[in-house]
Amino acid sequence: MARAVLRILQAPSEQGALPQLYAAAVPDVRGGQFFFGPSGYKEMRGREVREVRHGAEAAHPETGYRLWTEAEQLTGVTYL
Repeated sequence: MARAVLRILQAPSEQGALPQLYAAAVPDVRGGQFFFGPSGYKEMRGREVREVRHGAEAAHPETGYRLWTEAEQLTGVTYL
């Protein structure tokens, strides 16, 4: 039963990668525009990719700083 529910709620891997590919490859995407997702119900599935809403957590400066710092430490890459 859980598999059936997940099959309805989750997108296939190929479809899940589309927002990242869209953001990286479509010439119309502007700098600072980085919330893309499926156009379907609750932005969980859908064939079309569009700019989507983001939660308040995604715009929180302290959380962003912590994520950036942790990513630099884990990868050993520092961006200026």
